[in-house]
Amino acid sequence: MTPSQFGPTTINFAAVDAMGNRADAGIATFNVGDVFCPAGADGTVPDLCPQRAAGFWRMADGNATTSADLSGKNHPLVLGEGTAAAPGRFGDTDAIGFSTGCGTTQTTVTNCKGSDDSTGRAPVVSTDQSFTVTAWVRLPSLPDRNMTIVSETGDNTTGFSLRYVVDQGQKYWSFEMANPDEKKTGFQVRQARSSLDLPPTDAWTHLAGVYDATEDQLYLYINARPGPDDQRTGPGPINLSAGWTAGSLQIGRSRWPGPFAGNDLAGLVSDVHLYPSAFNGTSAGLVKVDQAGTDGHL
Repeated sequence: MTPSQFGPTTINFAAVDAMGNRADAGIATFNVGDVFCPAGADGTVPDLCPQRAAGFWRMADGNATTSADLSGKNHPLVLGEGTAAAPGRFGDTDAIGFSTGCGTTQTTVTNCKGSDDSTGRAPVVSTDQSFTVTAWVRLPSLPDRNMTIVSETGDNTTGFSLRYVVDQGQKYWSFEMANPDEKKTGFQVRQARSSLDLPPTDAWTHLAGVYDATEDQLYLYINARPGPDDQRTGPGPINLSAGWTAGSLQIGRSRWPGPFAGNDLAGLVSDVHLYPSAFNGTSAGLVKVDQAGTDGHL
């Protein structure tokens, strides 16, 4: 039997003898491995497979130095100080723990808080085109400050970010995009946010942020469930048609604006994916199901 999907896979089985006697059914969960999906009869592969992604990092390399890009697009993550290999959703070292650390597709990173992302840049997606970003995150406690899970930077601020926001007593997950890329505090932000329900702590949560360039709309899915509609903050319309490809992908940090300061993550991250297309709720749910762990928040 050839698995039809990558990553964690569950099969149901039962033994039947020659007389038709059936044993009790069983369930087995195993990891297919970091391989490309097999093509179907028509020669195509599902959108969720690694070779269709713009970037795919399992965060399961067993070290806190690098994480390979399994999409084949050659965007390896370099991990800075303040990161450590950690038990993930399957008990092995298939996650990275962040405590003031970061990961980036820059060629080098040494000081996660003080660097300005000015050299060795390597963007993964252009923010004027449709894309989807997904990640699993585990927060050991409810944050009392903003924390970034995934972002991609521009010259001065952040093109998109998937993060946890603490704002004037409100706390929520948020998928945000900003324009223009200027070094000032008055830039415009659009966001799709979760409800104000507090997220579970010390449990894995799946996040998916979607930008649909055709609809000019943002979507956020938490454990495959949609959040409220796209919102705009700041005066006037916000134009996202000017794509940002100036900076690099960041894990565990973002800039708002200027050098990286604040928003650093204290928690665990596993299975970060970027796709060059806008997934709908069904596809976002499939990403979660394909990677669902036994200790995940399902």
